[in-house]
Amino acid sequence: MVLPKIDADTGPEIQKEYLENRDYIADVLRRMADENPLLADFIGLMSGNSSAQKEIAECVILVYRLLEKQAEKDYASIQ
Repeated sequence: MVLPKIDADTGPEIQKEYLENRDYIADVLRRMADENPLLADFIGLMSGNSSAQKEIAECVILVYRLLEKQAEKDYASIQ
């Protein structure tokens, strides 16, 4: 599987979602833990050894959401 190329509209869409929901990162992480628990565990493991644990996890979760949103948009465009 090839990762989707993020288009110019997807970044601002994710930024808007993030800014409108104070619990955005926690919400995405909870959903990720249900849908993709090994990835959620990996994020926790890899960020847990850093003094910037929260910031690293937040960045990874935002990148995940960017890729996920773009994949959703790409899939919808071929339906």
